[in-house]
Amino acid sequence: MQHSAYLAFIEQLDALINIDINIDEKTGALELKSLKIEGEAYDAWAKVHDAIEANLGPDGKYSDIKAMGSKAAENVARLAAIFCFVEKCSYISVEHIERSGRVINWYLTCASLRLREATNNTEQLEAKALLEWIIAQGGHINAKSFKSLPSKYRSARVARSRLELLVKMGYLKVTELNRNQEPSNWQVLSG
Repeated sequence: MQHSAYLAFIEQLDALINIDINIDEKTGALELKSLKIEGEAYDAWAKVHDAIEANLGPDGKYSDIKAMGSKAAENVARLAAIFCFVEKCSYISVEHIERSGRVINWYLTCASLRLREATNNTEQLEAKALLEWIIAQGGHINAKSFKSLPSKYRSARVARSRLELLVKMGYLKVTELNRNQEPSNWQVLSG
């Protein structure tokens, strides 16, 4: 036996699919019915919008997915409208907005985590490739030789980042610091 909520959902989807489509005879464009977000629901949407925008800043939890995050508040509104329709409501409520906000924030969090995981994996793969190069060159490297690194690592910023990761992973040790107290020589750890 099917759950009644599921059956009601399927019934509403069927109704959505079978809605008569109104077309402007002059332009051929669809004439769509809009649901407005008003009053307390609009205030709730503005709050969700502002929270998402704040998290898109340089130190925000969505700073790495700005393109996706910049459309998130619009998607909250769209999802709230879907909830409203499926639940046979005549207006978008605060609850629709809040539930939509939770769903969209979950998607943003997942997207951000997946991107960070992919970035970390890429950095680790690059660091291990650099380690293999260092081993092939005799097992040590100094900052003055960054220009002889494979092209991907010739930038001091990139080279230092990958070398720092290799130190953290226990593959290299710093054997000398420069006058600014930055690492300037690294040695492969045996073992």
